[in-house]
Amino acid sequence: MGKPKRKHESDSDGEVKPNIRDDPPTKARKWTGDEYQLLLKLVVEKGTSEAFKSVPGRTYNQTRLAWR
Repeated sequence: MGKPKRKHESDSDGEVKPNIRDDPPTKARKWTGDEYQLLLKLVVEKGTSEAFKSVPGRTYNQTRLAWR
């Protein structure tokens, strides 16, 4: 089997461009105690799925992995 196809997007001229993020990735940083406390509070109030979207400065995946 070959490699999976990349997703592409086209601009107004119909030119196809690869789907690449404009912003550079951020450097990994450790979670603070305050962030863990906020995550716990949000999980209790909203449930995991919504809490994972709600921690400022953290992505869904970062919060999901921190919760594990």
